[in-house]
Amino acid sequence: MNTVVQLEQKLERIRKLGYEVHFDWFGGTGGGACQMGNRRCLFLDLAMGADEHLAIAEDLLREIDCGRNAA
Repeated sequence: MNTVVQLEQKLERIRKLGYEVHFDWFGGTGGGACQMGNRRCLFLDLAMGADEHLAIAEDLLREIDCGRNAA
């Protein structure tokens, strides 16, 4: 399965977990997840490639899974 398809699947899972996914230009500085009030957001830098976006999405899903296992 190619990277873009994997990324789309991961982002769909992230959205179902209640996150808003935003793509914006951060000049290659990265992205990541944050919470602003009741909103959970994942920001992805348009200057980065799909492989880097996939790594960020996978990291977030691992964090979420670890948080569930700790509870």
